[in-house]
Amino acid sequence: MKIGRVSSKHQVTLPVELMRAARIRPGDQVRFDIDEQGQISLAPGRHAPDLGAFIGAWKGRLPYGAGQELADDLRGPVEP
Repeated sequence: MKIGRVSSKHQVTLPVELMRAARIRPGDQVRFDIDEQGQISLAPGRHAPDLGAFIGAWKGRLPYGAGQELADDLRGPVEP
């Protein structure tokens, strides 16, 4: 049995061994259920998307090289 602690902000620290066994990572969602006896269970939700994997995915594939070019085209000419 592993023990966690509830902080003053109602946050619970999960032991690393339990997180690894349940494949829960920082940023993941978890699901809480409670039964008629008041016993709480926690289960992994879904993993948060790793947006870092998409960085640069469209580089060289868009008609605009820089965001400023796109903004200029959408906005139109700017008069001084």
